Amino acid sequence: DVYKRQTQERVYRLNGGYPPMLDAEPVSDVWVLDAEFWQHATTDAPAMAGHGLVTSADGRAWALGGIGADDWLRPLDVLTTFRVLRIHARLEVVVEHVNVPGPVPDSCFGQAFVAIEGGGSILSVGGACLGDPLNPAPGQLWEYRIDANRWHRLADLPVAISDHTAVEARDRIWVFGGSTAGGLSNEVFFYDLLVGGWGVVPTSGQRPDRRRNHSAVAVGKTMVVFGGIREPFFPETVDDAWQLDFDTLVWSEKAPMPVGLAGVSADAIPRQMNVSPTIKVLIYGGVVDAWSFPPDLSDRTLVYTSDSRVRRGRAREVFPTAAAD
Repeated sequence: DVYKRQTQERVYRLNGGYPPMLDAEPVSDVWVLDAEFWQHATTDAPAMAGHGLVTSADGRAWALGGIGADDWLRPLDVLTTFRVLRIHARLEVVVEHVNVPGPVPDSCFGQAFVAIEGGGSILSVGGACLGDPLNPAPGQLWEYRIDANRWHRLADLPVAISDHTAVEARDRIWVFGGSTAGGLSNEVFFYDLLVGGWGVVPTSGQRPDRRRNHSAVAVGKTMVVFGGIREPFFPETVDDAWQLDFDTLVWSEKAPMPVGLAGVSADAIPRQMNVSPTIKVLIYGGVVDAWSFPPDLSDRTLVYTSDSRVRRGRAREVFPTAAAD
């Protein structure tokens, strides 16, 4: 249900998801957005929904987790990759499968996947996992090292969390929102990639409401959060957008989306494609009404524009560095 930019081709990709119909099963379609037009690329990919899709340094997109065609969680010992090739005026997608030996994360749903800057590894953050019902271990952090083709267990999260977001910026992983044992969250946690420990981000100003199944993207000196579901038992999609400034750690509310959406795909538009110095994010799809059956889904392609300017560089240290366990 997500897409990711391939910087060499400046292309966005969309794979899998659920169609809006009764008894829907995950689909295997792969679409690419080149300039302003969607192209249907292939149906050779495995059927999947609710998965993550991140891009490595070599331009491949890696599909991880989610639910397969048999309605079972997809294990992380076989990963699916997509490579976009430009053949004349058309884009073609090559699908490959990578078998990963050794220990792997538990089969989970609601985890967040994030590629580390440079594209050499992928993190699996949290999730609600199956296995031993007395020890589901949903607070795990794992790193997949692409060159070694191995998963490695890192320090556990401070809380068990799922349906959250995780982005990479400033040598840290920033985790926001999600479902915990105590209900929905609007806290921000960080994992220090240099030191290897977790901490809580002391944000200031009005914070976004507690939520799950939202979307987030890191761009410039900010993290932008879109939509989500506000209530855990009586789900209501929300239309708001928020930005967290990495320098000041202050939240600010931005103009809302046209309609409340949860689970939208979002990615920053790169500077070479953005003629203005302001932040722009491409948003696609999402759930409009979390109560409807069959689900009320959006097929809109939106562009979010912030009044914040894109600025690179290191952040000022406004909170202590995490200590390794």
